[in-house]
Amino acid sequence: MKYTHLSASIMAIGLAAATHSAAASKNPEDKFGKFVASVELGYIMTEGNTDSTSIVFKADIGNETESFRNQFSFDSLYKEQDEEKQVDGEKVKETVTKEEKYSASAQTNYKVNDEGDAILAFASYETNRFSTFHYQASIATGYNTRLLDSKTGFLDLSIGPGYSFDSLVVAVNEDNQQVDGSGNLITDGNGNPIMGDQENRNQLIWRAAATYQRKITEQIKFRSAYSIEDGDFNRKSELEASITMQVNGSLAVKASIKNKKNSADNSDDKQNRITLVYNF
Repeated sequence: MKYTHLSASIMAIGLAAATHSAAASKNPEDKFGKFVASVELGYIMTEGNTDSTSIVFKADIGNETESFRNQFSFDSLYKEQDEEKQVDGEKVKETVTKEEKYSASAQTNYKVNDEGDAILAFASYETNRFSTFHYQASIATGYNTRLLDSKTGFLDLSIGPGYSFDSLVVAVNEDNQQVDGSGNLITDGNGNPIMGDQENRNQLIWRAAATYQRKITEQIKFRSAYSIEDGDFNRKSELEASITMQVNGSLAVKASIKNKKNSADNSDDKQNRITLVYNF
């Protein structure tokens, strides 16, 4: 498999990871063994010409020991909307689901020295009810390093090979047989119709990621994360940037932007959020 079209972002992250910054430092031992967790919740209800309800839920859990840095994340979005339809000549409102997305990822980094270098293992899974994919999943390993580690922030870089799995939504006829854009049957090598509305695929990938976090003041924190998975069938990238402002000891308000792209279907999913965050 050839990777002649790897993006510049992968190469840039790879070069940065290979050249260890002199600014890297040992993590304070008082962080070892402690869990850092946050729960994020957003709720939007609109009334008027169109009644709709949107719910955002996200959870992040992190843990660090002398040998490992671990991170887990779960994210979801659900939206329903009232729509009018004609029933026996009368207008009737019906509540329909407009968006339903779930994603989860986990990464563990095994430290190989005191300078922040580590061997990583990564896994992710996501499903979007209204996209052209039934699901997307990936696993990867490789090299991780933590640069610029201090009490006010850090920079994490990761790069390595992996494998991705996805299931494309395929058009079917009333007999659940796959058809092309013109309605013609799609057959296998023996000329038999292919059943089911999904096409399962897998590919080797290169995955790269960068996460930067900095405490601007005692109450304000900035965070930005970017990742890309590049293979023959699809290139998936995700960017998220946020500013979190502490309201009291545990409660915060977060404003964020999120952009996810897939080259397989040319999708470009953008979200802007304002949510409440509770830190444990």
